[in-house]
Amino acid sequence: SRFDMQATSPMYARKMVRTVSKIPSPSDNLLMHCHSQLHIEISNAQAGLKRIDPGAHLKLSHHAPIRNVVHPWSGTYDRKTLLLPVYWKNPLQPHRYGTCYISEMQFNFRKPQLLLLAHIGMTWQDKQPTNYKLLSLSLMDDVFTKSKTKHSVLQLIASNLEVSVCDTEAAMAATGSLTTLYILMNHTTRQE
Repeated sequence: SRFDMQATSPMYARKMVRTVSKIPSPSDNLLMHCHSQLHIEISNAQAGLKRIDPGAHLKLSHHAPIRNVVHPWSGTYDRKTLLLPVYWKNPLQPHRYGTCYISEMQFNFRKPQLLLLAHIGMTWQDKQPTNYKLLSLSLMDDVFTKSKTKHSVLQLIASNLEVSVCDTEAAMAATGSLTTLYILMNHTTRQE
């Protein structure tokens, strides 16, 4: 996995903004120097479940398998923020503009994995969570041991997801596009 982040801001923002904000229709090049910019890129990120022995003092065992829930995905996020908005008199001048793009994201859940994730999420709401409740559940065995039981599967694939948001003093606008959305639910009730 890789995470890159670049944040840029003009060196003499106050002088530049004072001058450019007085121009009736400034060029895109001048406006670019009146914004701070943030670019985030994530490559090959993935998420999974792994069983950790509570007596091992959080040492990760290389023998325990990882059950992938979110397959490797990549995406970018870009944001431009107008500096010193008090100088800008045009109410339609964008103050913030952001774009998020994900090429493809795939989720695969077996029913025990989804129930286990829901159970973990509920323990985060407990004021004093206890791990012995989780260990006593058969969900742990269903997720981390090989059995002949076939479980229901939920698969979700989204590709070319793009969301853009623009914020001005007068209004906020958002737009988005999605090329493909694939949802598969395979419900299994029998055992082999």
